[in-house]
Amino acid sequence: MSVAKRKRKRGSKKKEKSRDKIISDLPFDILFHILQFMNVKHAVQTSVLSKQWKDLWKGSASFSMNSTDFRRVIDYNRFVSHFFSARDTSITLPKVDVVLHRSSQVQKLNRIITYAALHHVQQITLHLSFYMLDSKFPSFIIQCPSLFYLQISHKHFCHPVLKFPNSLPLPALKVLHLENLCFTASYSDCAEPFSCYNLLHTLILNDCSLHRFDTEELFISNSSISTLSLHHLYRKPYRFLLSTPNLSFLTVMGQSYLCNLSEENIKVGSWLKLFANVKEMTLPAAAIGFILEVLSKHNLVETQIACFPKLESLKLIKDIHSVTSDEAVNTMVRYLHKNSPFARVDFIRSR
Repeated sequence: MSVAKRKRKRGSKKKEKSRDKIISDLPFDILFHILQFMNVKHAVQTSVLSKQWKDLWKGSASFSMNSTDFRRVIDYNRFVSHFFSARDTSITLPKVDVVLHRSSQVQKLNRIITYAALHHVQQITLHLSFYMLDSKFPSFIIQCPSLFYLQISHKHFCHPVLKFPNSLPLPALKVLHLENLCFTASYSDCAEPFSCYNLLHTLILNDCSLHRFDTEELFISNSSISTLSLHHLYRKPYRFLLSTPNLSFLTVMGQSYLCNLSEENIKVGSWLKLFANVKEMTLPAAAIGFILEVLSKHNLVETQIACFPKLESLKLIKDIHSVTSDEAVNTMVRYLHKNSPFARVDFIRSR
């Protein structure tokens, strides 16, 4: 190696050491903050950087893991055991985010969730990407009295088989986001899984379904829910019953949701009451036909009676397959401008 090359190499090493020293000299609270944005595997690996970093990861206040970071299940299992055995138990663990790709990894998930529950976990996000043969909700969420945010996504090419239980001991739960899960009947042929969460204000259901053997209706009953989002249907449409008197923000993607919602409630004449407190709605453009049909049945299209008295914003999603006529759109806009003067109508084209 030439003298010039050796000098350049020494110079680059000095620059690296200088950069490392600048980072290591930062206050501990900033270093801890940096760790919160790191995958736990990478956070543990920082222990080899210097004495300053050796035990820093043990005070991490978040646990973020993707099982693809481990080539073998045994490596994943060993890491989880090591992490929680060595971590500083006096520090809370408010946030857990786990991505699993093998059913054999669920057993260690028990350890993660149990540990987090004992250390005042507040947010749990689980992404499960494998087929579950027994179709039962895993027993890893036992008791988390401090948990206020729960997101569970079960992504698999099959229809939903992961059953969400009719109740979980989560007294502080405020936000529930479920994707590709199914619900079972709690009585008769109706599923009612959300009424036990007294503080729940946001419910998001994406590609969720009903158990194909014993359930025909989904009853969303909760007086504290103010935000409700229903996205698509995974399989055949099913009937909805709503009892959400404080609903303020409604998003419906997939016209079957609104159709089956209206079809059930028209019979009891209460469908329009669902929108009494709604301030913002996001609907597929095809929903206009259903809304106008309900308004017509109650002879409200040309009256001065406002069925959306608090509506401030209506966003209509139009896709390339939309067959909603301009006449229907204009009728709906005229109705809103006449009876809901503060309502703004926006059209958004979906990709």
